[in-house]
Amino acid sequence: MLELRSYRNFLRKFELFLEARIKQHFFRRCVDRTLCEQAKGAILNGGKRLRPYLAYIAYNLRAQKWTSSIELLRLGVALEAIHAFLLVQDDIMDSAYLRRGNPAVFRVFEEQYQDLHTGESLGILTSDLIYNFALKTLAGMKIKLLEDVLDFIDDTINGQYLDVTAPFKDWSEETVLKIYKLKTSKYSVIMPLSLGARLRGRKLDRWLVKFAEALGVAYQISDDIIGAFGDKKRSGKDADSDFKEGKRTILTVYAYNKLEDPTELTKLLGDPELSVVGADKIREILRETGALDYAKDLLDKYYVDALESLKRSNISPRAKEELSRLAEFVVKRDY
Repeated sequence: MLELRSYRNFLRKFELFLEARIKQHFFRRCVDRTLCEQAKGAILNGGKRLRPYLAYIAYNLRAQKWTSSIELLRLGVALEAIHAFLLVQDDIMDSAYLRRGNPAVFRVFEEQYQDLHTGESLGILTSDLIYNFALKTLAGMKIKLLEDVLDFIDDTINGQYLDVTAPFKDWSEETVLKIYKLKTSKYSVIMPLSLGARLRGRKLDRWLVKFAEALGVAYQISDDIIGAFGDKKRSGKDADSDFKEGKRTILTVYAYNKLEDPTELTKLLGDPELSVVGADKIREILRETGALDYAKDLLDKYYVDALESLKRSNISPRAKEELSRLAEFVVKRDY
């Protein structure tokens, strides 16, 4: 967990507000208890709450005394709901089994009804319910942020489109980095910073935007390394799910382009029945081609770029310190 006192203090206040809002909203909202329980659980169970915290930092970018507000907390709720909505759908597209150490939402329904299609259908409906909650939260705010949020979601959808289609046609690092910037940089870093600043009537300066974009790429590279080589118990995810899906990452595209004959790699990647032995073989290929070392070096490069941009940003020393510590956490975490 991020070891910052301001993060812990904000988190305590935010978690109480988030739980109260969710309980209030979902009370009598569902014809079936399982539907609401899965919607609530997708938002409440786990998660580092980094997006609301980024919004909190941006709300106080130039403030001497840091504060929060009901509007800021509502924004945080909307950000967490949007995140949960996207994760539920992402798990369906990835055929994932685990999310934050628990069965993916659609898997819960699949088990209940003993049918994959029904599980996926009910998973989509659960994500729709969560998205509806996010939109209602945004629509009820005094400062109107809904149009900006929808623009960011457009970017995320485009990034997800590239992510889903890349395994059929592309092995380029350029495409992978474009996906990272659309899906992670804009949605996970630029959006919460931008919206938090908007609540105070401010905009991000260009250096802070550069910081956010670089940090987002670093965040995703770190995620990919954890996804390929991390501890499932720590990450709460299926360690081999990216391999089974055939996902294009910095690791896999680098290895593909380094191999004289990538046939074995391409045969293993994207196999939904991939064995433990097959997954270990992919990891061996990633190490032997230098893909793991390359990904770590690239992660360090984007981390340094983020910090250099942060130094040039016209924000308070405290905000710089908070963002610098957050960036360090992002690149050094193992879950």
